[in-house]
Amino acid sequence: MYVERYLTGELMKRSIPPVGMFIGGWGMRLSTITKAALTKIFLPMPIQLGDRAKIAEELQRAVFETLMEITHEEDVKILEGISCFGILEAIPFTCKAVIKIIEEGEDNYENIERKVEVLVKRKIESFQMRYSRDLVRGLEHKVVEGDFLTASYPALKEALSRIPDTERLSAFWGVWRETSLLAEPLSMLRASGIDEVHAVVADDLAGWFNAICGGNTEKPSIVGIFEKKRRDTGGALANAFNAFGKLNLDQDDPVILMSGDIWFNFFLRPAVERHMRIQEKVDKPICTVILYPILEKEAYRFGVIDADSREVDGGLYQIKRFIEKPQPRTPEWDEKLVIGGRALINTGITIYSYGIHDEIEAIDSSYGDEKWREADVVLTKLAGEGRLYGYDVGLQQDKISKFDGASLYWADIGTIDAYIKEITNWGVNIMPLYQIIEKNVKIRDYARKMGLIW
Repeated sequence: MYVERYLTGELMKRSIPPVGMFIGGWGMRLSTITKAALTKIFLPMPIQLGDRAKIAEELQRAVFETLMEITHEEDVKILEGISCFGILEAIPFTCKAVIKIIEEGEDNYENIERKVEVLVKRKIESFQMRYSRDLVRGLEHKVVEGDFLTASYPALKEALSRIPDTERLSAFWGVWRETSLLAEPLSMLRASGIDEVHAVVADDLAGWFNAICGGNTEKPSIVGIFEKKRRDTGGALANAFNAFGKLNLDQDDPVILMSGDIWFNFFLRPAVERHMRIQEKVDKPICTVILYPILEKEAYRFGVIDADSREVDGGLYQIKRFIEKPQPRTPEWDEKLVIGGRALINTGITIYSYGIHDEIEAIDSSYGDEKWREADVVLTKLAGEGRLYGYDVGLQQDKISKFDGASLYWADIGTIDAYIKEITNWGVNIMPLYQIIEKNVKIRDYARKMGLIW
């Protein structure tokens, strides 16, 4: 794909793929709505890296106190039990959801867990929609009034006290941005050389997104794509491709799609180049899923590739099908691909050739306003047509270890239990690659020379 330089008329090949990130439609279970916020993605989490933990704790407290001030009386009960991490606060609402299902005369209880989850999720999403914008305004009012320059907020006071009054609001949201869960994948994208991220965000979170990301001046640039109606990963995928359509991409140009609730410690460029190498050999657009090797006993928690998937290039597989969360002692458990005691799971990062946009648009149109999932529809379709590939990121372990002994790593932090587990690991036992690359020009130049970053 070529972009015209307006001053010279020269044509320049786009060498760095754009990224679409889904951050608007998940993570809404009540157990994840702690005293910290309405959604964990924009939530300041106490990541154990430097002083961010102290600031995050104060931001959490500020959010909870502000919520208590603006929440209507009939909704206060939702907040009263939210004082710490865990799932106890969900019990009253879960019980009500179960009672509702029983009262409706359900005869089949096999899927009751999913039905309860949906009812609870709807309650939280409703709460979120009602108070999201008011919470942003409430926090900004406190910044302007100097509430965070008092002894009650020592870490925030230190971060903001030297900032001129006219810049303090922007600085506050900058602190928030650097303390949030989203800071980690964005930092890794920045270190990878990614220039632009198109963030698919639920429309009711537009206030949050604009406040937190609107003042961002660092790479990657972050552009919001606001969904009027949440339609799961399928709808988000279609919206991302609509945004890519404005970038004058060639049909074979790669684009990266990913979930915003993952942390990863590996390089994207080698996977993109493998994808492009395969695309040159075939006529129709393809998709490459980044795969991560985990111990076989953990495979029941993720989507894995099946044993009929074949290796077509070192570490690159042509995927026949995904098996979603196979359970031990079932036929599907024995049908997954296992190599050296490890299964290959879907990381939630996919590389598409842009030329697939017409197919995605047609699929999305067929669903109308209904929700649909990328994995269930698009990836399943492409696998059946021989156009789905998988890149085993485990191949990078030796290269990654050369960066100050860093380790290959991936984590899904889509649940509060996963988050609690990962904050004891990330930045403690696992040093983020972006910190190593960005602190040393020679290391960054070496990574670029080796074709690991753009």
